[in-house]
Amino acid sequence: MSYGFRMRITKPLHVHPEAMHKGMLVAAGETASLLEHYIGRVTPEGVGGARTGLKASIFSEVLEQGTRITTITGTNKAYAMPVEYGRRPGQRPPPYRALLDWVGLRFGISDPKQTKRLAFMIARSIGKRGTRAYRDNSPPGERMFASGFASAMPHIIRTFERNVGEVSRELLSN
Repeated sequence: MSYGFRMRITKPLHVHPEAMHKGMLVAAGETASLLEHYIGRVTPEGVGGARTGLKASIFSEVLEQGTRITTITGTNKAYAMPVEYGRRPGQRPPPYRALLDWVGLRFGISDPKQTKRLAFMIARSIGKRGTRAYRDNSPPGERMFASGFASAMPHIIRTFERNVGEVSRELLSN
């Protein structure tokens, strides 16, 4: 899943590429913070709670390769995609091994045999009945990345306008 936007710069800033790159890097850092904040607001906390749950796993980073600047916001939790999109009924069940940690945390089971048995039953049920992605009036989480990105977009645009504007003003004053 990938969301993005393109920015067209109408003023010729090739005269001072270092200043432009610096402004874009600052804007990318602010964008990473904005995305992490807005996506985190609509992400469910998850079974692990505030320390290890889905909400706590949202991260952002800014990567710089030469003149290319990339902002990445995501999660390392394998179950984020099913939470984001849900699962249609009638599909093959998910692998029960993917549910083992969740079953142990959710139901407080420490016996590996019981955990495996329950995870298998839950996986089979998910295959038959599917899962529901969170609805508008239920706990947040449906399309958490899409809705977080949409909420942050006006702020991201203002951030780039402000930082690129500062570069333009700096170049004009010199």
